[in-house]
Amino acid sequence: MKKHEKKAIEEYRSSNGSISVRQLAHAWNVPRSTLKMRIDRKVDGSRHASGRKTVFDAVTDQDLVTVTKVLSQRGLPLGMTEVRRIEYAYAQQHGIAGFSAKKQAAGYEWFHSFLARHPDLSIRTPEPLSVARAAGMNRPVVAKWFANLEARVDELGIRNMPARFWNVDESGLQDYSVPNRVVGAVGKPCYQSTSTERGETTTIVAAFNAVGKYVKTLVILHGKRLKPEWLDNLPADLDVMLRMSANGWIMSELFLAWGEKSLLLIR
Repeated sequence: MKKHEKKAIEEYRSSNGSISVRQLAHAWNVPRSTLKMRIDRKVDGSRHASGRKTVFDAVTDQDLVTVTKVLSQRGLPLGMTEVRRIEYAYAQQHGIAGFSAKKQAAGYEWFHSFLARHPDLSIRTPEPLSVARAAGMNRPVVAKWFANLEARVDELGIRNMPARFWNVDESGLQDYSVPNRVVGAVGKPCYQSTSTERGETTTIVAAFNAVGKYVKTLVILHGKRLKPEWLDNLPADLDVMLRMSANGWIMSELFLAWGEKSLLLIR
């Protein structure tokens, strides 16, 4: 059921019949017959008053939704082709007709109808997550981490001291970016200028505590010596600490130096 149809039904029911279906249909740009059927509960949004019957019943349809969600949350998401092939295989195993055997998969029309029936699913671009990180994101591991954290908090006696709780994170930035697709002359070289052939890494480390206090942001540049001219024309309110490393990555000594200076600043 579309959003404006729901709004029209809600307004009809709240008016206790003082507004006619025809008036609401005109106001919300909904066909009168459609609105009348929905108000009379002849159509509930998941069934159709007419048209072809779906290949699978509602229970089987919902089972596929559940499997799709579980796999996507566990790092094994299904692509459109995989979903279509799974449905075809299920139909073959249970003697259900409705799909062509030529491509060994459910059709595109079925897939898009499947998404339309289940708006809680959508085509997404998955975020890359390493196996190591994925392995650490399970209930026992997370529960143990928080148990250890609470034990340490009680040991230090800082449970009711939010200023002592800090969040620190780092991010590596690459000064190298080339668009995936561009427009250029046919048969001629096409390139984009970049600062280097492979790009250089700049590491940013930031921290703030539970009461909103920030410390200097650590910026680590690639190189051995910080050139004085790099500091020219920096904004006066730019609260950063610039350091160098051989590869632009954070090193333990840089992290400790930044931490010690940050502690002196917040005392």
